[in-house]
Amino acid sequence: MNRTKVEEKKCELGKIDVTSPTEVVDYAAGLHREITEETNKIAFLCKTVEQKDDLIKLLLKEKSILEGEKSLLQKEQQSAIKDKESIVMRFAIVEKNLLDVKTQLEQADKREKRIQKELDTLNEKIKIAKDEKGRIASALDSKSQEHRNCLKDIEKLRTEISSLETRCKWSTVKLRQEIEAKHVLEKELHDLKNTEICTKSDNGESTLEKISELKANQITLKHVNVEQADKISALEQQLENTFKERTTLQSLLEITNDKRTKLSVDFEKLQQENLDLQHQLDTNVLKIAELQAKLNDLGTVRAQLSIVNEINNNLTEHMKNIERQLADQTADVSKFNQRESELLALNEELSSLNATLQNEISLQKSKSIAMSIENNSSKENQSHYEVNIVKLQEQLEYEKKCRYEERLVMAKHLAEKTKDCEVLQQKLDQISGDLDAVKKKNLFIVKDLQREIATLQKSSSKPVDALSIGNSVADDQFKPNSSGSIKSVDEFEEKEPSKTKLIERIIRLQHASNRQAEKIDFLENHSSTLVAELQKKTKIVQHYMMKEQATSTSSGDKNKMYNGIMHAIYGNAKPSDMSLELVLEVNKKLQSVLEDTLLKNITLKDNLDTLGLEVDRLTRQVANYKSYKR
Repeated sequence: MNRTKVEEKKCELGKIDVTSPTEVVDYAAGLHREITEETNKIAFLCKTVEQKDDLIKLLLKEKSILEGEKSLLQKEQQSAIKDKESIVMRFAIVEKNLLDVKTQLEQADKREKRIQKELDTLNEKIKIAKDEKGRIASALDSKSQEHRNCLKDIEKLRTEISSLETRCKWSTVKLRQEIEAKHVLEKELHDLKNTEICTKSDNGESTLEKISELKANQITLKHVNVEQADKISALEQQLENTFKERTTLQSLLEITNDKRTKLSVDFEKLQQENLDLQHQLDTNVLKIAELQAKLNDLGTVRAQLSIVNEINNNLTEHMKNIERQLADQTADVSKFNQRESELLALNEELSSLNATLQNEISLQKSKSIAMSIENNSSKENQSHYEVNIVKLQEQLEYEKKCRYEERLVMAKHLAEKTKDCEVLQQKLDQISGDLDAVKKKNLFIVKDLQREIATLQKSSSKPVDALSIGNSVADDQFKPNSSGSIKSVDEFEEKEPSKTKLIERIIRLQHASNRQAEKIDFLENHSSTLVAELQKKTKIVQHYMMKEQATSTSSGDKNKMYNGIMHAIYGNAKPSDMSLELVLEVNKKLQSVLEDTLLKNITLKDNLDTLGLEVDRLTRQVANYKSYKR
């Protein structure tokens, strides 16, 4: 373009007419100036072109680098898409397995319910069969008992029949003998009648006696025959009755035998049914065992399902994280595309955006280097943090054990101190009771002495009567008092009363009462000091427990402030520099710390409540004791 301009100007020079030399010189000078300006412009443009060529080369290099990064990101995107598809496939497979397992579980539950119903029906049938069996057994027992009773009755009747037959035979034999004797007597009577006429003259008296005897024998024999005939008729009637009863019993026995055979047949049938039911029960027991095994398998399947659900949840979380990373990467890719378009625009506007591009390139390089360094350092820190976590967990367990032992020791000390406090309180109560008793005794003694003084002052005119009255009063009133009062009464009985002795005795009693008051004051002070020491010890124990519970994790917190997983929180790290795993670990740690603090606060509150109740009880006891003393 510059050459064309020079040629155009030369043409213009050729066209111009040379009128004057001054104009030619001026025109030549102007042309020379224009030529120098054009040459300067050309040099400047060459320099700018070289600079732009350098910038283009740098931008091309940057473009190649960005294209490489883009290809890497595309590869990562493709791998992430493949991972996503594989995860989706796994998730679909797991969901399918879950649905299959759920259907199997539902079918197993249905089978279990059906088998349970069958078992219930079989159990009801078995119960009915057992009841029927018991009823039939009881009926058989009753029938067998009736059969035994019938057999016993038959045996009794047989024995009675045999005895009656023997009695009948004996009576028939006896009857025959008596009939024969009757015939013999009748023959003798007939002979005697025949010979009566012949022998009338010879033995009249003897024959009369014989005749009377024979008549008497005949009458007795007639009576015996009548009785025997009645007996025979009665025995025959009994025989007929027994035969009838025997026939009825035989018919009953036949009926009972028929019933027994029927019952035995029914019993055999029931035994067979029982055996069948037992067999069914055994088969049902086997089925129940199989179903129990299936239930156990279902329990394992449920456990596997829970594990699979946890894996699915983890996979869904991982998928969400991958989707987030994909979204970030797509955003980065879109950003890179925008940058590429900007770079293309920058290639057109190199002069205006050269410095800004160089600054951005240097910033990107520094960021990439910083990211790589941070990645390496984060990996190293992760390994270091894991080791520190293990060490801190061991330290924490050791500290927990130590603190637990210390708490047990402190609890034992506290229990001992409370026991000592209770013992001291009991002693204090006893001493206060003794003091009250001593005070009452002293009051009684003072009253007695005042009475004695009054009586002595009144009886100064009548010493003998006063002495007797004083002795009687002293004997009546000084019986429950101490040995000193008894001795004083004896002295009053032996000697005459004197005012000096009475004054000395009053002084001694005042000294004793002063000593008792000093003892009371000392015991009050001692009890107040004991209560103060107990309060101090409770405060110390409370402070120690609060301090131990509040600072149980201070060393761990200090360690976490510098080189723990919780450095992200204690060090106020940016959320963009924290990874997802670190955030999850931080959340877990925070949750565990929150649970520990809640438990510590609850235990501390319980301990404070118990200590407050104990202190309140002790203060009430002290207040009651002070009010009692007042």
